[in-house]
Amino acid sequence: MRKILINVSVFLLSLCISLLLAEGVLRIFVDPMNCLSPLLVLDEITGFKLVPKTGAHDTWGFKNKKIPEKADIITMGDSQTYNSGSSLTDNCWPMDLGKVLHRDVYNLSLAGYGLVQYYYLFNTYALKLHPDQIFLGLYLGNDFKNCYDMAYGYDYWKDLRDSSYTADEASHRKSRQIVESNQQGNVGSLGFWLRSHSVSYRLASKYIHMLLSAKRSNQPLSYFENTQKHIKTIFKLETRLRECNYEDSTIHEGGRIGLKLIDRMNRECQSKGIKFTVVLIPTKELVYEPYLNWGDQLHDKNVADQIISSERKWRSMTLDFFQKEQIKYFDVLEDMRQALKTKRIYPNTGNDHPIATGYQVIAESVARQLSAAQ
Repeated sequence: MRKILINVSVFLLSLCISLLLAEGVLRIFVDPMNCLSPLLVLDEITGFKLVPKTGAHDTWGFKNKKIPEKADIITMGDSQTYNSGSSLTDNCWPMDLGKVLHRDVYNLSLAGYGLVQYYYLFNTYALKLHPDQIFLGLYLGNDFKNCYDMAYGYDYWKDLRDSSYTADEASHRKSRQIVESNQQGNVGSLGFWLRSHSVSYRLASKYIHMLLSAKRSNQPLSYFENTQKHIKTIFKLETRLRECNYEDSTIHEGGRIGLKLIDRMNRECQSKGIKFTVVLIPTKELVYEPYLNWGDQLHDKNVADQIISSERKWRSMTLDFFQKEQIKYFDVLEDMRQALKTKRIYPNTGNDHPIATGYQVIAESVARQLSAAQ
């Protein structure tokens, strides 16, 4: 029995040392901020928010190493700007932009946010850092829908409402679902603690979750492959159409509110001598559009056509508004399409966020347009 106990103890000690060494090595190659899971909580102003200093995020609860006294550049946006790509080691385009420009960038972005939240972050945090430049990442795939949900789901924003629309509790339900998905059970459990503190555990659990979710996905998936161009991926077409359908009057109302808030931010920046620029981030479907007409490789192509048609109309409406109100913008669509000819910029899965190469393309496109505008 003594010999067995000694062997078991030696085994457990060796296992602990190995796990600690693995954790240390992984932290050399993987930024914990891109990997660890921060804690989300409900909020009556923004729907939900990150708990500060969880998941290696900063003391405001955002994806930065620290909060500067003054920021050269501030970026705001949703998951397309925060980074919800297919790999835990992916950067986000604001981080890549800082490297290209050799300037400090503070990223005020969070997955699931929209224009109402951006406006709140703009007034609550961005202006405190006295930035030289603010970039707002506008994702027409769902930003207007999120804007409607917040304005009509939370009384804090009732002044933005139109009397012809009624309050809607759907946004509260959506926020609760996001928070519950983040917590995945008891916040005080060992599993949650490991997801928030252990890179090795988070990497393993992330990829196991990806495999299981791919098999159990309750969302209709549309598989696409262009054999001539060696391009293949997966779209969640029905989900995207629900969030950007141009025929949906509630999304139009969200667009009215969202553009109004962008105009407010632009005017405030002008009064303070801050450069304000909107970065138009296209949907995955619009980037792939030139390849979707090559044969019948895409299931539910009619849905894809509806998405693309809707996005084009939203873009036209938005750019007309920007021109009228003299709001500066950068469009990265063509640069992403050109990049797709020679490299993979999105995952082959149903994830509709760019991978590391895609974020790099966005950053380089913004940097190039910024240089041309100066």
